[in-house]
Amino acid sequence: MPIQTKLGKAFEFACIQSLFNHLIPHQNVIILENSAYENARNFYNIDATETMKRKMIEGADAATRLILRLEPQLENPLTNVPLYLAIQEDAMGIVGDVRDVICIRRQNEWAIGLSCKHNHAAVKHSRLSSSIDFGS
Repeated sequence: MPIQTKLGKAFEFACIQSLFNHLIPHQNVIILENSAYENARNFYNIDATETMKRKMIEGADAATRLILRLEPQLENPLTNVPLYLAIQEDAMGIVGDVRDVICIRRQNEWAIGLSCKHNHAAVKHSRLSSSIDFGS
């Protein structure tokens, strides 16, 4: 696997950890440790230098602060606890779901997905797909 791909996966790990660290003091948060999470954690721990890890965490924390301002259900669970966090398997991208990190509240069937970009200066638009209904 190319190093850029590995570092992209490592950034997904930094993003899920940032969300977890910001939200766990105020509610029950569970990280679903699937194979995508394990791979991302390994790429973060093995392939990223300490400098890269620091930069990834800084970027992930900046993204988390912005997302928390824009999406109130992340910080205000009401009775919808726990909040589940997951890194999505790559196979989902093949079928049109390009989200990398998913935040789920099962009680009210709510979810938000984040597409994590590592080492990318451009702001990306939503990826439209015939299989994704943005209206719902």
